[in-house]
Amino acid sequence: MQFTLTDYQTDAVERIIKRIKSSQSAYDEQEYSAVVLSAATGAGKTVIATAVIEQLIEGGDLVDEPHPDTTILWVTTDPALNAQTLEKMELSSSQLRGLGRFRTITAGHGINQEAFDPGTITFLNTQAANKNAIISKKTDEQRYTIWDTIENTVRRFGANFIVFIDEAHRGVEQKSDRDSATIINKIVNGTAPVAVIVGISATAGKFQKAIETAIKGEARTARSVAVSIADVQRSGIIKDRIVLHNPAASTIGTLEADTTLIRAGVQKLREFETAWAEYCQVEGEARVIPAMVIQVQDLPTDDELREIVDAVLSEWPGLTVRAFVNTFAEHQMIDLGNGRIVTYMQPHHIQDASDVRIVLAKNAITTGWDCPRAEVLVSLRTAHDHTYIAQLIGRTIRQPLARRIESNEALNKVACYLPRFDSDGVAAVVNQFKEDGENGIPVEIVRGTVSYERGPSTEDAFEVLSALPSYKIPSKIITPGVKRLHRLAAALAGDDIYLEGPAEVRRLINIQLDAIAAQLSDRLTSRKADIEAVKLEHVEITFSGEMLTGEARSLKLKRDSNNIDDVFRKASRTLKDGVAEDYWQYLVLKVPGDIIGHKVTVAALGTILEATTSLDTYAHALTATWLKTHGKNISQLSEGRRSDYDVIRGEAKTPELTTVVIPSTVEEAVSAPGDKATDEAAVLAYVRADDPNRLPNHLFVDGKDSKYYVSALNDLEREVLKVEAADGAPWYRNPASGPRSLTIPYEVTTGVWAGLHPDFLVFHRDDEGSLSVSIVDPHGSHFDDAIPKLKGLATYASVHGGSYRSILAIDRIDDEMLAVPVHDLKVSDRVLSMISNGKTAKEIIRAEGVPL
Repeated sequence: MQFTLTDYQTDAVERIIKRIKSSQSAYDEQEYSAVVLSAATGAGKTVIATAVIEQLIEGGDLVDEPHPDTTILWVTTDPALNAQTLEKMELSSSQLRGLGRFRTITAGHGINQEAFDPGTITFLNTQAANKNAIISKKTDEQRYTIWDTIENTVRRFGANFIVFIDEAHRGVEQKSDRDSATIINKIVNGTAPVAVIVGISATAGKFQKAIETAIKGEARTARSVAVSIADVQRSGIIKDRIVLHNPAASTIGTLEADTTLIRAGVQKLREFETAWAEYCQVEGEARVIPAMVIQVQDLPTDDELREIVDAVLSEWPGLTVRAFVNTFAEHQMIDLGNGRIVTYMQPHHIQDASDVRIVLAKNAITTGWDCPRAEVLVSLRTAHDHTYIAQLIGRTIRQPLARRIESNEALNKVACYLPRFDSDGVAAVVNQFKEDGENGIPVEIVRGTVSYERGPSTEDAFEVLSALPSYKIPSKIITPGVKRLHRLAAALAGDDIYLEGPAEVRRLINIQLDAIAAQLSDRLTSRKADIEAVKLEHVEITFSGEMLTGEARSLKLKRDSNNIDDVFRKASRTLKDGVAEDYWQYLVLKVPGDIIGHKVTVAALGTILEATTSLDTYAHALTATWLKTHGKNISQLSEGRRSDYDVIRGEAKTPELTTVVIPSTVEEAVSAPGDKATDEAAVLAYVRADDPNRLPNHLFVDGKDSKYYVSALNDLEREVLKVEAADGAPWYRNPASGPRSLTIPYEVTTGVWAGLHPDFLVFHRDDEGSLSVSIVDPHGSHFDDAIPKLKGLATYASVHGGSYRSILAIDRIDDEMLAVPVHDLKVSDRVLSMISNGKTAKEIIRAEGVPL
C-alpha cells in the first residue's frame, strides 16, 4: 500500500481476510458466505478493501501465499461512485496500480468475455446491467453476456471469485421487482452462485437483513467485521468536532437568515484559509485550500441561485467564475447573468480542483464523496430534511492532512450553518448523528467552542510540563519488529537525522542473526539436515497387496536446487521484510563458494520459532533505543513529520516514553442548558457569565477573558482543586486523550494496554522561584477499572516519582477526602502488594490514604 494504514484499518484488513479465508474453506462444503464490513463514514472503507484485495492477489503479511487467480467484481448502483473508487484504489495501491488490473463496465458498452481475467478488478454498476443493456444481450458481436461471464468465472475460479458490493445497504434494498436489488441478486445467486460476497456499508444491519430477504437464493452465512467508532476517533483522520450555527429564537417569529448565514459562512471560510496558510507555511506542508458547500432545495430558481452567489461575492469580492461549481443531477452549466456562471463538476473531482471554493449541491453529493477540504457547510434545506443534512455533513469530516492538527485546534472542526433551523431542528440533526447506522458519524457535535491561549507568565510552567515523562500507548495491532525498525530507519534518513540508518539496520540485523544462529546451533544443524535431504520410506508389497516380511528401509534423496529455492521462499515469509534475502547475501559475501548451503542455513533459521521471536524482540528494542537517541532531533521536526514517528512509537509491544506536546492555542467545546443553547453566541455568553465555571490560574486562559479558564467541573474535581491550588498555584486540566495529555500506561489484561490521563497537574513555586509539579487524580474507586489504573499510577510513580513533588490518587471514602501519596516508594510498594493480594481500590485508599 502507498499509505500507512491506521491500526484500526490494519485490524479490519486482517479480520476481513480471515473471514474470507473461512468462507473460501466453507465453500468446499457447499456453504455460501457474505462478509460484511461496517464502518462509520470517514473510516476509509475503500482503503481497507483495497488493502484486502492487494493482500489476496499479491500476498503480504496477512496471507500465507499470494493467490494471483483471485478475481474481483466490484458492484455499485452508481457509476460515479465506481469511478471514484477506482481512482482511490490506483492512488492507494502500489502493487495493483499500472498492471492493467482494473476494468470498468459502463452503460452502452459490451463485454464479450468468456470469463473475467484472473487477478483483475472489474467495476460494474447496476444501471449498466439492466435487461436492456448491451452487456445483457447476445448479438453477432457479443457471444457472451455479463451473466455468461459471471457464471463462467464462478465455474473457473470457484471461491477465488469474490464479489464486493459497495454502499451495500443501498444496493440491496428491494423496493420493487425491477430495481437494482434484482440485478445484485442475479449477480450473486445466478445459475452458478458466487461463493463469497463482501458487503461494504456504514451499517451492517440493513445488508444482513437484505441477505435474508432481498438477496434470495442460496442461504448465506454472514461473517461481520465492524470498525469501532472510538477507534476512528482516536486515529485523527477525521475532524474532532462539528459546530452547528442556527438563528436564535425571535420574539417576532421566524425571520429570514439565509444570506446572513451564507455571509457568516464565507467569513468562517476565509478564517480557515488564513489559518491553513499560516499552518502550512510554518510546517512546510502543501497548501490546504478550504471550500464551502451550500446545500440548496431540490428545485432552486435562478433568482434563488443568484441571491446565493451575490451573497458570497458581497462578502468575498474578487472571486472568479472558476470558484463556483454545482453538482446538480442535471449536469449542466448554470448562467445567472452578469458573468455569474456556475459550471457543473463531478463531486469526486472537487477535492483536487483547487480553484473551486464554493460548491452548490442538492443531495447527489451525499453518496460516496469525501472532500477533506470542505470546512464550511451552509444548508438551505428546512428542518424536516435533517437526515439529508446529516448525510451531507457526514461526507465532509475527513482531515485534509489525514491527521489531527495539534498546534491549531481550530483546524480540527467543521462549521455548519443552518439558517432555516430552530433549536428543535438542530436537536434532530444531533440525534441523527448519534444513531447507529449509515448516518452515524464519529464526531462530536457542539454548539460552541472556546479558544484558549497561554496565560501570562506561564512559559516556565509550560517548559516543565513539556518535559514530563509521558507514554505512547501501543495500538491494538503490533507491527513486526523488523518492519518497524526499517520504517524508523527510512524516516530518520529521509529527515536527514541519520542518513546511514537503513544500511546500519541491515548490518545490525545480520550480526544479530549470526548470534542467534550460534545460540541455536544444534537445532539449526538438525533443521538444515531436514532441508538438504528428503527422507523416503521404502516398503515392498506383493501383487496381492500384502506387505513383504522384513523391516521397511529408509532412504534419503538430496533435495535439488529448485526445491531448496522453494523452501527458501517459504523462509522469506517468516524472516520478512527482506531479512532472508539480506542475510543470505551477507553469508555469501562472508563465506563465498556455498550459495546453496547458505540458502539452506537461512531457510532453516526461518523454521525455528525462537529465531524469529528473538529477532523481533531485538528489532523492537533497537527501535526504542533509536527513538530515544534521536528524540531531540525528532522533536524539532514539523508536526506532520513528528506524527509519523508517533505512529512508529504506537506500534511497539509495550508503552514507550514520549513527551507532552503543548500547542500555543487550544480549543475546547462548551455547553449550556437547553433553554440557553439557542446559538453559539448565546452558549458562550452563558458559560462566560457563569461564575462557578470561570476558574482562575489555569495555564490556558479564555482568549476573550485573559484571567479565566472556562470549564464545568464535577463536585469532586472542584473540591480537590480548591485544596491543591488554594495558594493560587498554576494548574493544568489534563485532557482525556491526545498528544497534549500526560498519559500513564496501565495494563487492562495481559498484553493489552490503555492510558490513564490524570485530571490535574498543579505547579508549585518554591522560595527560590523553581517549579515542581504534583499529579492530582480524583480516582473513583467504584469504577471497574479502578484497580488497573491505580496499579498503573503506582508503577509510574515507582519509576518517575523523582520528577514530581507529589503523585496523589484521591477519592472520597466514608465522607472523607483521602489522598494516597504513591510518589512515596514505600507507599507505592505497599499499594502494588495489596493489589497482588486482591484488595479492592476502596480498601487500598482507606488503608493508605491521608486526609486531603
